[in-house]
This record gives sequence, structure tokens and C-alpha cells, in this order.
Amino acid sequence: MLRLLILAFIASCVPGQKTTVASGGGAVNANAPSRWPLNAFPKTVQISNNFTAGEITELLDANDSWDSAVSTNFFTNPAATNIANVVSNKAHVADLDSLLDSEFGIYKATTWHPELPVSALAVTQLFGIRHGTGTASEYVEIVEADVLVNFNFPFTPVHPAGYDLFSVTLHEMGHFLGLYHVYNSALDSVMFTTIGSGVAFTGPGSHDISTLRNRYQLSLTAGGAGATRQAVEAPSTPQDVLNSGRGVRVIIELHADGQCVHREDGRELARHTVDLSRRR
Repeated sequence: MLRLLILAFIASCVPGQKTTVASGGGAVNANAPSRWPLNAFPKTVQISNNFTAGEITELLDANDSWDSAVSTNFFTNPAATNIANVVSNKAHVADLDSLLDSEFGIYKATTWHPELPVSALAVTQLFGIRHGTGTASEYVEIVEADVLVNFNFPFTPVHPAGYDLFSVTLHEMGHFLGLYHVYNSALDSVMFTTIGSGVAFTGPGSHDISTLRNRYQLSLTAGGAGATRQAVEAPSTPQDVLNSGRGVRVIIELHADGQCVHREDGRELARHTVDLSRRR
């Protein structure tokens, strides 16, 4: 199975702490940032066709919100009028390894994967390649990203009192872009580890925007709109993830019950309660 061939880790729930894990290539930084190759956007995002039309609108709006906030084109969304013709359906993903398929998807999981905790509202899974191991510039190049939304929970707009689907998707697409969790409630961010059913964000926070600008070398043009990229990198492939010896899997969970969970290769290492105030 794929999990035997790559190093898997979870972004730490402890802010500002460097964690190392052992691998065949020596000590690595489990908190090294993740990002796509520079100048590799936009990414085409497929949406499972068992979402309702109203749910699809929420997903597309969340993706568009990241583009608008950072003044760049991160995502190519399928046109809402043609959604049935271009989407994929993996509602019952039986094998998380199978998501290394060169398709970037948001999936409506009506049957939750047994390796994932029942308290998780949604999960983003990243596959990537580690670069610069042991150096100050160490990072994980994202090769594949997918989002699973746990529809064992009630979500808006079908359930008006449920969890806000736009806000949950906004959070997960932040992970898709390489953002990890934020633990300082004083920061203006949508990337906290948990979310309540009464929480509704309107868009990315200023902390999220500045982090992405720095990570992707984005700067506003002289006119104050749009963005310029300052480098180009050749992207790695799924085969590189499998065969390079530097492949990683990152699984990041958004929880409904205030629990932050540490996982490595599908195995729970620890969990603890997170108590954070929320921003609208």
C-alpha cells in the first residue's frame, strides 16, 4: 500500500514548536511549510456530483473568496451551469491512497473513512515531496490535494442550523493552498482547528492573506490590483511521490468538538482539547 512507501505526518497542534520525526533520509521538520510550486496556478478543482446545487454554490464561492482576497487566480472552478458534465464522484472513498490520482477534488463523503475520526467535519489530504531536508528553507512541495467533507454532520444550506458549508470549505481550501492551523485567537484567520455550528466567516483573514502572499512570492502590482509571481518551478509528479524516497502525506482535520488530533500514517498519536475564540 502507498502508506508504506511514503512518510506521513500531521501538522502539529502546538504553535511555534519545531517537531522532528525519523525517516530514511534523516531528521525532518514535521512543521515545515507546504506549498504548490511557484507559478503553478490556477488549479482545476473537481466537485463531487452528489452535492446539491445549493451546496455547489457554497463551494464555488469559497474558492472564489480566496482568489479575490489575494488578488490572484488560485482556482479554476467548473461553471455552475455545466457542473454535472465535469465533476467527479468519490463519495465513498474506501482507500485514501486512491486519492493520489492527479485529480484535485472536493468530495461529499456520505460514508466516513474508518481511519478518520468521527468528530472531523472535514479533512484535507495532501501528497507531496519534501525539499531541503534539514535546512532552514525546508518545505513540502504539494503534488496532490483533496478535500473530504463529512456529511454525517448537518450543513447549510440544506440544514439552516447546521455547520456553515461556505466557512468549512473556505478553511479546507486554505489547507489545499498549504496553510496549516492557527492557534492564536488574536490573529485574523479562518484557519483555527475547530468550528462551531454558529460560526460563519465571510472570507480569508488578513493573517491568511499575508501568509499566502509571502509563501507564493506574490506582490500587488503598481496599480494596487492583481499580483505578480517572481519565480517558476518545475512541478513534481505522483510518481515522484512514490519513487523519490521523499514523498509525504499530510492529513489535516477540522473538528466539530474542540479536539485537535495528531496522526501519523493513519495512526492517532495524541489528542487534546482546543479552546479558541472565533471571529466572524
